[in-house]
This record gives sequence, structure tokens and C-alpha cells, in this order.
Amino acid sequence: MKKNPPQGKFSSIMDVLNGFILDGILGNFKEDELKLIHRNLKNIKDLVNVKKSIFIFDRGYVGMELYARIIELNSYFVVRLRKEVL
Repeated sequence: MKKNPPQGKFSSIMDVLNGFILDGILGNFKEDELKLIHRNLKNIKDLVNVKKSIFIFDRGYVGMELYARIIELNSYFVVRLRKEVL
């Protein structure tokens, strides 16, 4: 009998200068990544000064509402886009 392995989706915000995760969420593998990152942002609001932070996103975070939320927080971000998006 074949068993399917457990599946999940992990979203985190990491302090790359100090090398540790500020917030991590393990969600259902079907859950939208953008919803998870919004929860991450909410969870770290009291841990870091987002006005002095730069959020770096890998491909796949093409979400204008996410960018608007970061701008609303008076913070900065960098996103690596797929070639096809340009």
C-alpha cells in the first residue's frame, strides 16, 4: 500500500544579518503563500523596526497587495521577478 507523505507550506521572515528566523508559519500545502506572508508581517510588527528594514522576496511573490502593505508600513522591499514578467 502506497502512503502519501505529509505535505505543508512554510513561510518565514528571516534576519539575514544575524542568521535567525523572526517568524515562521507552517501551513497547509494548499494555503496561499501571500496569506502566509501577511501573517508573518503581522507577527513581527513588535519585534523589528520595519521602517529600517528591507524585505527581500524570491520569485513567486508577485502580489501588488503585498507591496502596498509594505509601503503602508513605511518600509522597503526588493523582489526578484521571472523573466516573463518583465
